[in-house]
Amino acid sequence: MQVSAGSGGRQLSEALDFPRSDGSGILLGMPESTTIKVSTETRDALRRLADREGITLDAQLQKLIRRERRRIIGAQLSAGSLDSDDVAVLDASAVDVAHASR
Repeated sequence: MQVSAGSGGRQLSEALDFPRSDGSGILLGMPESTTIKVSTETRDALRRLADREGITLDAQLQKLIRRERRRIIGAQLSAGSLDSDDVAVLDASAVDVAHASR
């Protein structure tokens, strides 16, 4: 394999057969990404959580976001009173979960 430094990253990317960019800076086939600034302590804690489960930082963040959304929904539900339809739905869900865990 011959790698040329000629016109920069484009030739190197083509020489190494990397996915091509659509011009936006995002490689084709890769999800769009961004950078967020967090403390090294937060980054390291997130990395430890992700490593423990064998998942990426992105997957760990998605998991934490989903948990927080569920917590918020649970708090909203617990603050209101339930009518008979709500109770029926929750009872049915509890039965489904009980059967699935056997």
